[in-house]
Amino acid sequence: MSEAKKRCKYKSEITGWQCPYEALHDSSKGFCIFHDKRKGKDIKKFNEGIKNILEDKDSDAYHFEGFFFPENTFRFVEVKFKKDVHFEDAEFNGKITEFAGARFLGNNSSFWNAKFVGESTNFFDVEFLGKNTEFALAQFSGRDLNFVGAVFSGETVRFSQAEFRGRNTNFSRAKFSGENIFFTEVKFIGERVLFDDCAFKAKIDFSKSIFQAKTILSKVDLRNCILKGVDFKNIDFSLMNWDWKDKLGDEVLLEDTLRKINSEEERYLRRRRRNENYTRVGETYRQLKVQFHNKRDFAKAGMFHFREQECKRKACKLPQEFFRWIFLWILKLSCGYGERLGNVVRSSIALIFIFAVCYMFLGLHNADDRASLVFNYDFSFKNIAPITTILKDFGTSLIFSIKGFFPLWRFQQYKVVGDFANLVAGFEFLLGAFMIGLFIYVFRRRMEK
Repeated sequence: MSEAKKRCKYKSEITGWQCPYEALHDSSKGFCIFHDKRKGKDIKKFNEGIKNILEDKDSDAYHFEGFFFPENTFRFVEVKFKKDVHFEDAEFNGKITEFAGARFLGNNSSFWNAKFVGESTNFFDVEFLGKNTEFALAQFSGRDLNFVGAVFSGETVRFSQAEFRGRNTNFSRAKFSGENIFFTEVKFIGERVLFDDCAFKAKIDFSKSIFQAKTILSKVDLRNCILKGVDFKNIDFSLMNWDWKDKLGDEVLLEDTLRKINSEEERYLRRRRRNENYTRVGETYRQLKVQFHNKRDFAKAGMFHFREQECKRKACKLPQEFFRWIFLWILKLSCGYGERLGNVVRSSIALIFIFAVCYMFLGLHNADDRASLVFNYDFSFKNIAPITTILKDFGTSLIFSIKGFFPLWRFQQYKVVGDFANLVAGFEFLLGAFMIGLFIYVFRRRMEK
């Protein structure tokens, strides 16, 4: 038999790597001991071959493409991978797959389309320190998957379109500090998924992922999460910090994209999709609002309601929806969409001062029968009064505005004269009644929370 026929026929469709090892004489497909998928192959010889690959200093990378790991095969516990690692299309079929404490130091570590079908897969305290870490299309169908304490510090970490079908998937205390982290279109189909106390220092993209398993995102910083198209009905958000100024990664990314637009043509195209994009982000906030409301965490539910309404305002198409935009803008300033009591107080004070200035120019009269003019400023500013007189008159006007804003007309010492002046005073009274009612409404909501 020629030398060519003895070589394993496996060639990776992903990397193009051609297996250099000798084919087994009884392999029906002409595969070597690493690629042959019979569970009864020589385990001792298999493990010795893995050790030789790890100790080979002449190769440019560790090549495990398409390897079939049966029961009792080599465990990669605390192994240091100093070069690039290729586990593309590999299948781990043993009862336990061990990578605990392993360190991946090469630029690229790839488990693309790898299959983990044993009962337990353990990546506990593993460190992926290279530039790229790839788990795209990987399938985890064993009972338990452990990424507890794993460190992903490279530029790109990709779990896109991976499937987690096991009973327990645990990413607790994992640290993601790379620039790009993708969990897009991932399927969590098992019973329970934990992202407890994870540290996401970069944006992590969960777009269009499916959470059929009960998923706990405890202490996860959602400000760095992109959750577009995710259904939250099976996700439990616990012990999460959130403030009024915080935004999801979805909204921050959208704002950054819009800010970086340069050409007029591109700006026009983005403007057309602005409504659609902000509507989608608003839907994400709405789901979070419902989640926290159902958990009786009304404070966070109110914060997400505020962000939902902000996205609705930003989604308005101008100038077609100008009145809707201005209505939402007024709601934001006056009461924070019904969530911020301080806005009601500040808006009321601002209105009182604005009307006080108006009364300075409309003029105030004594409320007695003589109705003598107390003061009346005009816009010509020809005869400017001393500053002390102006301040005194403004104080009088401010007191009149306060009493007009609240239902205290009967205690007024002064009055305005003229149809227009009375119309302004009546409008202030209506605004005051509305703001008092709004204050009671928002105060009640806040107390319920």
